[in-house]
Amino acid sequence: MRRILLKVRSVFVKLKHQVKHLWGCSSVGRALALHARGQGFESPHLHFLLFDLVFSFFWLCLMKALVCHMDQLRFEVVETRSLDPGEVRISVRAIGVNRADLLQRKGLYPAPKDVRNDILGLECSGVVVEISSTLSETHSQLLGKRVMALTAGEAYASEVIVDVGSVMRIPDSLSFVQAAAIPEAFITAYDALWRQATIKNDDHVCIHAIGSGVGDAARQLCIVNAISVFGTTRSAAKANHLSSPDCTVFEIIEGQFPEELPRPSIILDFVGASYFNQNIRLLKPWGHLQLVGLLGGTKTDVNLAQLLAKKLTVKGTTLRDRSLQEKRRLIADFSTVVLPFFENGQLKPTVDTIYSWSDAEEAHKRMQSNQSIGKLILEVN
Repeated sequence: MRRILLKVRSVFVKLKHQVKHLWGCSSVGRALALHARGQGFESPHLHFLLFDLVFSFFWLCLMKALVCHMDQLRFEVVETRSLDPGEVRISVRAIGVNRADLLQRKGLYPAPKDVRNDILGLECSGVVVEISSTLSETHSQLLGKRVMALTAGEAYASEVIVDVGSVMRIPDSLSFVQAAAIPEAFITAYDALWRQATIKNDDHVCIHAIGSGVGDAARQLCIVNAISVFGTTRSAAKANHLSSPDCTVFEIIEGQFPEELPRPSIILDFVGASYFNQNIRLLKPWGHLQLVGLLGGTKTDVNLAQLLAKKLTVKGTTLRDRSLQEKRRLIADFSTVVLPFFENGQLKPTVDTIYSWSDAEEAHKRMQSNQSIGKLILEVN
């Protein structure tokens, strides 16, 4: 049935383009104009009106998505739904790929309740095509605007429905591809360092896995705020590529921190268990270890005496499972504090590779290889 609907929809789309040149505007608009002039509806106009209505049915009631089946991603036509109060519908143009997508495919990072677990994706960019009737006049101005959004899932689709509080306008200087690289990486980095670790101007920050999307975002945020920062990576090539006068990057060999690693007051860590005890030894007294990932495992033995003696803080955080109210506050704060840096060009997302969304499997393979620097993006075409 889905294949039949997809074929019918495809036929209607082609027909729509073929008849478009016959009319200067849509048939609905022309019919309304004729009615306004008192000329009534002629038979051809009624036919076009019916065509538009049927076309709209297939266009609005169905959408295309990449759906997980076992260990495969397949395009399918899926049903969409009407908007709930406070929501907007976005026609997706680009999608950010995240390591969480790979974990979700393996069943290690399930989607929240009421979000489809078989459609991946935590961020996207696109154009607002519908807004809830409950939204204010200010929000109604988003209709037709270019936006980027943080989602709880289901972004690997031609359309996505999100709360308006998760939506941000795209700065004019950025493309859809660049915008799709911002929400998850930069909001995670901003929240972890400024809201969780309460970073100060005199802090010295260590960023592990600095070549990742979040790591690169954290590096840029520290630099534009004149905060001392250095990073680590397990790749010599990445260390050479990423090191700069503003941020030295050290190579970690066989999981062991190099002796010349400086002692930071804050560590932003994506690795977890395998780095934990080294992090505790490295931190200055009164230091803060901020965990945002567990790529190196979830369990380890801990010498609690070191935590007490050095008065350390260890804190973990995730974005996906936060309440809607928390996300709204965070994104509003981010929009006020961080987006101006994108608008004036001081911040710019690092895009490693752009893939067609039909090549999502290739994007996942590159992420799994750990060779990318910055973000991998799927372009919807």
